[in-house]
Amino acid sequence: MADPPRSFFDPETLQDPYPFYAWLRSEAPVWRVPETGHWVLSRYADVRRACLEPETFSSRLAAVVTRDETGAVRLVDTGIASTPKGSVLGVADGAPHARHRHTVTRAFSARRMRQLADVVRAIAVECVDACLRAREVDLVRDLARPVPARLMAAMLGLPRSDDERLQVWSDAAISLMGALPPREEIERKHRLVAELEAYLAEKLEIALRAPGEDVIGELARLALAGPADGLSRDEAKGVLYQLVVGGSETTVGLLASAVRFAAELPGMWERLHSGPDEIPAFVEESVRIETPALGNYRRTTREVEVGGVGLPEGSTLALLWASANRDEAEFPDPDRFDLHRPNLKSHLGFGYGTHFCLGAAVARMETRIVLEELLARASGVRIVEPEGGLRFVPTVFVRRLEALPAEVA
Repeated sequence: MADPPRSFFDPETLQDPYPFYAWLRSEAPVWRVPETGHWVLSRYADVRRACLEPETFSSRLAAVVTRDETGAVRLVDTGIASTPKGSVLGVADGAPHARHRHTVTRAFSARRMRQLADVVRAIAVECVDACLRAREVDLVRDLARPVPARLMAAMLGLPRSDDERLQVWSDAAISLMGALPPREEIERKHRLVAELEAYLAEKLEIALRAPGEDVIGELARLALAGPADGLSRDEAKGVLYQLVVGGSETTVGLLASAVRFAAELPGMWERLHSGPDEIPAFVEESVRIETPALGNYRRTTREVEVGGVGLPEGSTLALLWASANRDEAEFPDPDRFDLHRPNLKSHLGFGYGTHFCLGAAVARMETRIVLEELLARASGVRIVEPEGGLRFVPTVFVRRLEALPAEVA
């Protein structure tokens, strides 16, 4: 086996992980990370199998990559998955997960989705028009970030004046999951996450007294019904936290990458402008090529063999969605952006199986509508790369541009 091109946590790898992923798929599809001891699955078939066997590959794990007091990289189980408030949805298994999912799905009814589409379009029009007036913009700051932030606030019934605070809090939570902040930053980010939890708990308590017609109101009604027919109060708090943190950051990444592809791929802007019916396919391929959530963790409940490698019971492993989505065995010529792939929707960008992302339909809708309005209202977008090129947030957890400077006309 050839040596890896560099460390899994090297700054160059965090900026462009795809050469490392290609090495993994070719040389070590089931690989143990030297610095942390956890395993990574990089091939499509292995990742998909893990998703389909939750009884063996458990989601009851809230792991974070961090640095210890010496600066060394460590993978730490936060223990959240063992608490009443933390063991919900993304870190729950079996009957509890099925109950959470069934109850929370009520918050994403067909009627509410139609209402959300109107809200998204109004937000997109406002943001695109602001970009046209400014002409020189940062499309992360001025478009990709405010659309999901404002939609999340509208869905939850939160005041728009809190948009900025919610984004700061969410950024801190995502950073703690895998951005390897300096040790001196970790304590500050933990304080920000505690502020977010207290803020959301207060909003839920208010809704429990008088549930409204927004998502927090729906969660309040489920909490009032209790776990037999709905959720416990701790579960409702945990679900609310996961919706806020998980429901915006990855969509920011998807929106920024999609707009960049539309602007930079040869002929793509003209193609989508003249054929907007191709936008849904364009969104799917954007998810595959620049998967906004790079991976997710699992823990084995028994000894199991994957790809010819034996994993002991209790092994921690990462499912690399972004690597699976560029697996040559599943997607021929995987680095090419192709709107006519026969298996266009086979990507794992929103997970797979019982833990398929609850917000996938919302993320797709947001991206589609933003592109529709941008293509309809602007004659073109020119990306202005800074010296040194565009930079991504340095994290093993999400794939998002730090900024996307552009001229919009």
